[in-house]
Amino acid sequence: MREKMSLINEDIRQLANNMEEHQGERNQKYKELKKRDETMDSFLDTFDETKATEVEKNRQTQTTIIALLEHSSRNMNRMRQISSVTANELKSMQEDLSFKETEMHKSQNTAKGLSSENHRLTQDLQKVEQLESKINTELTSLKDKIDSMTQELETYGNLEALKAAGEDKKKKLQEDRVSLAQRRDGFQKVMQKMNEVYEALKTQLQENETHAQLTNLERKWQHHEQNNFVMKEFIASKGMESDYRPLVKTVSRQLAEYNKILIDTLQGTRN
Repeated sequence: MREKMSLINEDIRQLANNMEEHQGERNQKYKELKKRDETMDSFLDTFDETKATEVEKNRQTQTTIIALLEHSSRNMNRMRQISSVTANELKSMQEDLSFKETEMHKSQNTAKGLSSENHRLTQDLQKVEQLESKINTELTSLKDKIDSMTQELETYGNLEALKAAGEDKKKKLQEDRVSLAQRRDGFQKVMQKMNEVYEALKTQLQENETHAQLTNLERKWQHHEQNNFVMKEFIASKGMESDYRPLVKTVSRQLAEYNKILIDTLQGTRN
């Protein structure tokens, strides 16, 4: 910093000595001087902060160097120890390393075996849980059966009451059978009387001349109705082939006459 101050003062002196000789360059030099002065002021303003930062960086660098030196020292000690190891010690170390590798492989195999065993036990546990659920269901069903059998035993345990109930039911059924037999006989007698009345009425109707006439007229009427239906069907199928209107009139007239005869006969019978 002192060197920078000396340089600045030297520049100021040179500027003062050469001010008269270099009047044309005065303004330019003044600007440069002012700029350097501003730079110096800025440097002085941030000097403490910059110094603290640089000191901290220096401390961290020293710490890092110390750590590296310690690490190098430990490595050198290890190298000296390794170089001083005898052939027997090296063989012993190799055997120990081989033993540890073998033990590690055994541990890995044991871990795999334990994993397989754990998987098998998990499956067995699931089967046991399923079996337990099935057993619980069967136990519930068995309990229901036991309750039902207990109720049945309570019912059948009182044989005297059961026997008495059976006798009462048997007696009631016998009474119902007798009553039904009596009703059956009564119905048979009524039906027999009704059949006798029916046969008598049937005989009277057959002997009645009016009934015979009505029966014959009914048969004729049914016959003419059938003929009328046949004629209508025939007319419907042959209507385009011939003039059917005279035939229709004749058939209609005959039907009217038969109907009138039938009505007159029925009215005469009622009177």
